[in-house]
Amino acid sequence: RDASALASSVRAALAAATAEASEAERDRLKDARPITLTLEAGSCYTLAWTDARAVLKDGAADDAVVVSTTSATLVALASRKLSPFTALMNGQLKIDGGERQHARDAVRDAAARWTPVLLRAGQKLRRAGELPRLKGGLDATIVSQRTDADGVVWYS
Repeated sequence: RDASALASSVRAALAAATAEASEAERDRLKDARPITLTLEAGSCYTLAWTDARAVLKDGAADDAVVVSTTSATLVALASRKLSPFTALMNGQLKIDGGERQHARDAVRDAAARWTPVLLRAGQKLRRAGELPRLKGGLDATIVSQRTDADGVVWYS
């Protein structure tokens, strides 16, 4: 696939994934920093939560947390073939946006708030056949979520 076709597919997947945010996800996103997703071939999108809805724009934002990966890694994360920790440790997923401890904490918080949206986008890319299925990968769909007393979000 050429870069423009991939960029168009990723943009459509991100738009659909943000439109499907649950009420709990919307509540968590209302105070989140914007997140810029940078993929291969120079594709770059910023997701921000404004006026009770997700706004997707092309390009980076100065105040955004920057997540750099490939669309294949995004699909692997969505299918649970690859864990976020492994992707981070292997350099397949990079998160930038803070050099001091309080800034790093804010970056982790923003990344955690946007993770369900990014996982849904990966699922949509995989289902649309935009990328090859992973051998032995799970066909997982997030159907519900709950937040426990400690603030940990559980997906099923």
